[in-house]
Formats: sequence, C-alpha cells, structure tokens
Amino acid sequence: MASNNDLSSREVESYTVKMVEQASKDELTVVIKHLLNHIRMHK
Repeated sequence: MASNNDLSSREVESYTVKMVEQASKDELTVVIKHLLNHIRMHK
C-alpha cells in the first residue's frame, strides 16, 4: 500500500514539474513578445 502511494505521489510530482516548466516557457514567451514590442515602439 505504501509503495503505491509513493509511486502515485512521484507521478504527480513529475507531472507538476512538467506543468510548471511549460507554464514558465509560456510566460517567458509572453515577456519576450512584450520586450520586442517595447523595443520596436521606441525606435
């Protein structure tokens, strides 16, 4: 029973890490787009 719980929590952990990494990439993309627009506007 305990090993099943360990496995599922490990799966949840790795899934969470993937989601966080994806969210970070998306946020970074948005930030870069904003920066590029800002640079274009001030040229």
